[in-house]
Amino acid sequence: MTAKKKRTIFSLLLVPLLGMMVLESAFLLILPTAAGVVKGLDKNATDMFAQKVESRGKYITDEMIGNWSNLNMMSDSINSAVQSRLDSGKMKLTDLDSNSVNCVELLNEISPELISTMYNKQVSGIYVIFNIHGLGGANAPNRLTGVYLRDNDPTAVPSKANSDILIERAPVGFVKSSQLATDTGWQPAFAKEDSFGQSFFYNSYFAAYSAGEEKLPASDYGYWTVEPYKLSNDSRNAIAYSVPLILEDGTLYGVLGIELLTSYIQGLLPGSELLVKDKGAYILATGTEHGGNLKIVTCSVDGLNAQTLDSVMLSLVDSDKMIVEADSESLYVQGIEMNLYNANAPFDNDKWYLLGIGDKKQLFALSEHIYTVLQLTSVAVVVVGAICILLVSYRLSRPIMRLSEQVSVAQKEGKFPVLSATNIREIDSFSSAIMNLENEVAETSTRFKKILDMTSIDIAVYEVDEEKNTLFVTDNYFNMFEIDIKDTDTLTLEQFLDIRREIS
Repeated sequence: MTAKKKRTIFSLLLVPLLGMMVLESAFLLILPTAAGVVKGLDKNATDMFAQKVESRGKYITDEMIGNWSNLNMMSDSINSAVQSRLDSGKMKLTDLDSNSVNCVELLNEISPELISTMYNKQVSGIYVIFNIHGLGGANAPNRLTGVYLRDNDPTAVPSKANSDILIERAPVGFVKSSQLATDTGWQPAFAKEDSFGQSFFYNSYFAAYSAGEEKLPASDYGYWTVEPYKLSNDSRNAIAYSVPLILEDGTLYGVLGIELLTSYIQGLLPGSELLVKDKGAYILATGTEHGGNLKIVTCSVDGLNAQTLDSVMLSLVDSDKMIVEADSESLYVQGIEMNLYNANAPFDNDKWYLLGIGDKKQLFALSEHIYTVLQLTSVAVVVVGAICILLVSYRLSRPIMRLSEQVSVAQKEGKFPVLSATNIREIDSFSSAIMNLENEVAETSTRFKKILDMTSIDIAVYEVDEEKNTLFVTDNYFNMFEIDIKDTDTLTLEQFLDIRREIS
């Protein structure tokens, strides 16, 4: 049976305490993850992100459906004005083909309500475009008459004199009579590139035109442009909503619509509410009900930089669960579908989405920060704990080591050890007991020697311990063998053994 390896009291104290400290630190790191704390924080972050996107999406949807695209009153008013003039003989339907006096008078009649509607709905523009020739193909007129008004700051308090309204398109007669200022790109009529060539006019008009005599209500032909457009000679991007103008007898004679500058929409999409430090952004996007890649209409300007958003590809993976993925692993996307059309509307396949997109590192920063703090705390606990354990172990073991050294020195000198105080009650009591025992042994030995001396019997004693290399010899040992050695204290074990061999 092998003997157990001897250990110092220092290591006996140090190793278990260090092991316990490391184990506690490991639990500090493992338990939060095992208990789902990190996952819970991440889920809470994504839930809050999704709630913000949903809230903002509902707001934009309510504006697009309940406010901006609700043009029924305005279209009814225009239809009533046109029908009244036709019935009274003040205007012929063909007058809408040119910038005639009758057409200008009609525009003057409806313009106050157009401006009022633009102010009330807080849109950046409103327009009416007349066309009684249908699509006409190659015979379509080169220019269409109508009016296009713009307010560059829809959120500002309306001017009483309408000084904040600019004319983009309108006949010269209307410009002179309305006392409204013209914009730098003003033109007296809508060229083909601003009418037949633009979806804000063509799509809703074509949907009503192609329906034939069995037409749906005009509002069902309403159309939101899925891509931003620019008027000719203008640099500002906009989207629009248009509805066809249809008289009671089914005559299609134009479109009515509102405009929203993309810069204005961007102000309604504060990306900073998603994530701080410009790490989040809202994206207004369009797609189809069959999924696939989404097209970005516009996005917030106070979030992720435009270069990042322009380069990212967004894909609708599951339209039922609204799962949108970005082609960048560093980005997180959450979206909400905005149902803008009725189920039987011609443009029901056009799907609009509001997406929230953010940097994953920033989104999950809280859990990463907490886990980093736990890691640093664990390291600090180990380092500080190790230092404290080293000091405690040293302070506990040092007095005992000093007592051991004192005993060793006393053994070498052949003296009784004098043990110093350690100021540790238990150890000092043990040292005192040992020294008292040694004193009792010394007194007993002295008493025994005196008894032997009194008996007049010559008894000599010696003790040899070869393992410890120690020797004890009484003074009269060598006298019994008539060997002249008086100082036995300086006699070594080797010398004594040599003498013993000569005697024997």
